[in-house]
Amino acid sequence: MDGVKHLHQQLVERKDKITQSMHFHKGLLSPLWRLPAELLSEIFHHCLPEAEQKIERSACWLGLEAPMLFTGICRRWKEVATSTPSLWCRLHIEVTDISWQRVSSCYDLQLKWSRGLPLSLAVQCYKDHHSTTLRRLLHPYMHQISSLYIFFFFRADKPQLLLTDLPALEELTIYFNDHVMLDSVLQFPSTMRRFTAILPSYQRNNLGLMWAHLTDLAVGEVFHPAKIIEMLQLCPNLSSLAIRSAFQNERPILEPITHTSIQSLRIDYIGYYDRSLCSFFRALSLPNLRFLEVRLDCHDGIKDIHRALKALLKRSGCALERLTFGIKVHSNMTDKQRAEYTTLIPSLEIGITDSGSGHRLPASYEPHLDTSRVIASFYSEILDRRVHKYE
Repeated sequence: MDGVKHLHQQLVERKDKITQSMHFHKGLLSPLWRLPAELLSEIFHHCLPEAEQKIERSACWLGLEAPMLFTGICRRWKEVATSTPSLWCRLHIEVTDISWQRVSSCYDLQLKWSRGLPLSLAVQCYKDHHSTTLRRLLHPYMHQISSLYIFFFFRADKPQLLLTDLPALEELTIYFNDHVMLDSVLQFPSTMRRFTAILPSYQRNNLGLMWAHLTDLAVGEVFHPAKIIEMLQLCPNLSSLAIRSAFQNERPILEPITHTSIQSLRIDYIGYYDRSLCSFFRALSLPNLRFLEVRLDCHDGIKDIHRALKALLKRSGCALERLTFGIKVHSNMTDKQRAEYTTLIPSLEIGITDSGSGHRLPASYEPHLDTSRVIASFYSEILDRRVHKYE
């Protein structure tokens, strides 16, 4: 009998401790539940993923990432989240052939919750019907889209379906696989101010007659400097150009070109030294160049490259703000060469990239990955590093 009483007493004490703990923790939580909706909304904004953060394709529509995550915590959080349109203005959409009806319903809900605010969307198309599927989903919201980032991969078709009827569009970035062609002329709205293309290699037919509208361009494979000259001729409004190249070992005769819009130029040379690179620099005049980056995977001929670069800057008469070299060029640069650059442009800042030689892809690269994904990821990083203080 005494044993039963003792056990009862232990259970009562344990119950009291649990009750005390519940009251204590409820006291801690109650201020959170009493937070004004405006403050809670501000906290939600600080919990959103960064724009460059990689999000698993299912994370958004399964409610595993903010802001969708907030709708599954409690009724009040859901009410605050769904009544804060600015939480739903940035969305990554990827068509899936599994449970698309459920997935599209979730995307549609998030788009509705934006309540007419400008949208920044990233969408991916892999198969021949994906453009049609996405167009059907986005149709009610086309007038809200101000920023659009589209990946067209191997089997995607009809890219124009996602590139028309966008009256509020301000920024457009397109990744084209070599097999995807834009076979119609797009009519951009007056609000349009930036058009970026990311291409695995230079194919003139990729963009048809739209080259002239480009403001930013990144190209993954260029094997002859004359092709770069051709790109510059096609793109009179281009302000930023990033190229990975491995020219043939020859001395081409290049047509001189003066491009008055280029403000940022990045060259990643992944081959051995040859005379073509110097020939390319000698053909250029860039009077409005502000930022120049040169990365080489070689030691030979660096003196000639420095000579050609200095001639380019002198000929252009540009007010270059920053000149950045890859580690191999920078480590072989003498004090005399550095002084010659600053003599040309006294205010010039000379720097070094932290990403090593030009041929290196991101650390996440593995041979089994889709090559187009790797190139697109790499050149997104290139374009993200542009400096636009002058805008």
